[in-house]
Amino acid sequence: MLARACSGGGQNLTILDPFAGFGLDGLLLAHLDHRLTFVEKHPAIWLLLTEFAEDLGLEVAAHCDDAMRFMQETTESWDVVFLDPMFPARRKKALPNLGLQHLRSLAGGEDIDLPACLDLAKQRANLRVVFKRRLKDPIIGKPSHQLKGQAVRFDVYV
Repeated sequence: MLARACSGGGQNLTILDPFAGFGLDGLLLAHLDHRLTFVEKHPAIWLLLTEFAEDLGLEVAAHCDDAMRFMQETTESWDVVFLDPMFPARRKKALPNLGLQHLRSLAGGEDIDLPACLDLAKQRANLRVVFKRRLKDPIIGKPSHQLKGQAVRFDVYV
């Protein structure tokens, strides 16, 4: 679903993943022969992700920076901007998996102005913006279409 949302059938696309985290989604896209640029603000996570990409033999451009600042200050553009900010904490008893709990504690788990983030991403995307959200999260703006899974959806803005 991620590959279909991001590539839309295209190959060798340039993709920006400004909220890389552990990089699983972005590295999957890089493995599918897309040219990935990722941004991760926490230096230790950025370093681990960079080394993991090298170990996998994937060529990625890696930036240790705040996602919003990076998108504001760069003059580059990409075919696709893939937005996957940390989901806001919920008041349910069930916690996310342990890895995501650690990521939230390391990265600070701050709230992001999602509409502003989407606007910045649209300025940097040549073809589309893909916004990964929980299935029941409110829709931001008017996506061109959506791809829905069991727990998440991808809002696609063309």
